[in-house]
Amino acid sequence: MGDAKKVCDEIWEIIESGKLERLDEVVDADCDFKFPGMAFKGSAGLRQMLGVQLAGFPDLRHHARSFVESGDTIALEVEVSGTHSGALQTPNGTIPATGKKVIWECCDYVRVRGGKAISFHVYYDTMPFLTALGLVPQRG
Repeated sequence: MGDAKKVCDEIWEIIESGKLERLDEVVDADCDFKFPGMAFKGSAGLRQMLGVQLAGFPDLRHHARSFVESGDTIALEVEVSGTHSGALQTPNGTIPATGKKVIWECCDYVRVRGGKAISFHVYYDTMPFLTALGLVPQRG
């Protein structure tokens, strides 16, 4: 296991512990972060976005199904789960807690340098996520 996997494991450990103030230890101040519908630089924006996610899903957990690491870059196939037990702030308004257990799959593509993430891009299809919350009707 290389540095990239270690940094990703530390980031997820911080997220799952809720100790987001520790992100500066493993995320570069100028980290380029992309998430469906948003992009920003630095650990401050990441802390804010994750704070919103954890408010909506306080039991947020991940499972890295597989990964490929080459030098300073890693791509991970990740399963994320959580119970929507808190209000979730979105750009289009607040989604009240549904109490639903949600599982979604994503790909994290991360570059590291000097033991910190310098680029962190998350790719996932938002439709299964919204369907699991009951916000979009299931096709049947």
